[in-house]
Amino acid sequence: MARPRRTPPGRGIESVNVASGLPEELTYVKVIPGFACSKGCHYCYNTLLNQRTKTSPEAVHRTLDSVLHNAPRPVLVELIGGEPLEEPGFTTSLSLIEQLDHDARCVGIVISTAVISTRVLERVLPHVSRLYLSVDASASRANRKRVTTERLSKIAALAKSFNTELAISTVLHGDESLEELRSFVERMLDAGIDCLGFGHITATDSSSTEIDVAISQFYNLFKLRLAYRPALRIMGAVLDSLELYLIGGRTQAACECGRNSVVVEPDGQLNVGLCFDHDRPLFSSTSFQEIRRDRPARLLEGLCGTCALWDVCQGGCVSEAVRLTGSPYGQAETHCQILRGVAARVEEDALRLQPRHD
Repeated sequence: MARPRRTPPGRGIESVNVASGLPEELTYVKVIPGFACSKGCHYCYNTLLNQRTKTSPEAVHRTLDSVLHNAPRPVLVELIGGEPLEEPGFTTSLSLIEQLDHDARCVGIVISTAVISTRVLERVLPHVSRLYLSVDASASRANRKRVTTERLSKIAALAKSFNTELAISTVLHGDESLEELRSFVERMLDAGIDCLGFGHITATDSSSTEIDVAISQFYNLFKLRLAYRPALRIMGAVLDSLELYLIGGRTQAACECGRNSVVVEPDGQLNVGLCFDHDRPLFSSTSFQEIRRDRPARLLEGLCGTCALWDVCQGGCVSEAVRLTGSPYGQAETHCQILRGVAARVEEDALRLQPRHD
């Protein structure tokens, strides 16, 4: 997948709203009512990255109102955690929903949750345009997010009754067999799910063996993605980037953090991304814009400069790069290795399918 070295792009790609400190491209705001969650998943970046910020609902409301007031356009607002639909965050989430319901600058409310209680969901879905429900596929005891097909069917029907888009979010533990993944996908279809997203563990480093397993999993998920559309949309950063690469497309940036998205922390502090290590100094909007501006040129001086996947990867997520390399100017190595590995396998398949001319 090598190619001639790229010329670094020009500067000034992204500008900053000086009056508010918000990116000019802002379209999405994530709000964290609190980091508390009863699940205790082993891969959760909230726990692994020491995100124990004290909560101040009043400060969250004030910051959100300021963001909405200063945003260059109306925005989507996502409530995420921790767990926004469990106490102590649930009370704050309900008050935030009430605030957003009466603010024309919010064009839609999104909730990311692992709560499967229909009683709880019935309280929020009438106000929600999209629900991300976290469900894991692993058969191991480490899976804290098991949901029966029957319960999923009830949640899917409930979401449909309120005209709420439902998407299942799944983090691969790495121990799922290929048959288990296929069975999981089919179970989603049986439950009436039409959107399913897969991600890999990003909060910790991965061994070469774990990378190889992930490559095999995402390679097979890509084949399932093609086989099950349009009945089921199988999505995720690796899968979406790979298809974009195959059709000759490109992405504007590696991720949305600090570009078209900002985060309101539980103490009301404004942050550029959801999954930055809170043991490290957090980036200001201005400093992060400078990093995003300069990062492509630095990456293109190394391996990225000869990689055919640059247009759809661009070094991957900045926060993953910070965690794995210690620098925002490094590569998100896990994402890059998985994407490159899956692309190589798909390209091998394409070569085998080409007609032979004897």
